[in-house]
Amino acid sequence: MVLYHVTPARSLRLILREGLKTSRACGPRPVIWLCDDRRLRWIIDHVARCKRRDPDSMRVLRVACDPDLITRERAGIYMSSRDIPPRRLRQQPITACAASLLA
Repeated sequence: MVLYHVTPARSLRLILREGLKTSRACGPRPVIWLCDDRRLRWIIDHVARCKRRDPDSMRVLRVACDPDLITRERAGIYMSSRDIPPRRLRQQPITACAASLLA
C-alpha cells in the first residue's frame, strides 16, 4: 500500500536517514500521519499551517506501508503507531504529485 507523509524541508534529511519515528511526533499522540493521494493537497496545507511554514517548503515522502501496521483514521487519512524504516521511504517530487495537488 502506497501512502504519503508530508514534512517541512528541514526535516527531510534526518527522516531519510533514520526513518519516520513516533518518538518525534509533534501532535498529542505519538503516531505517524499518512494520507492517500486524494488527500495530499489538504495534508500539505494542513501541515504547513500547523508548522507555520509556507506550503511550498513542504516535502512529500512516498511511503510503502505494510497494511497490517496502519490504521485508517478517516477517509484518506491513516496513522501508524510504529516507526517506519528509511527503506520504505522515497522523496516524491511535488511535480510528480501535480495531478493530486490540482484536484
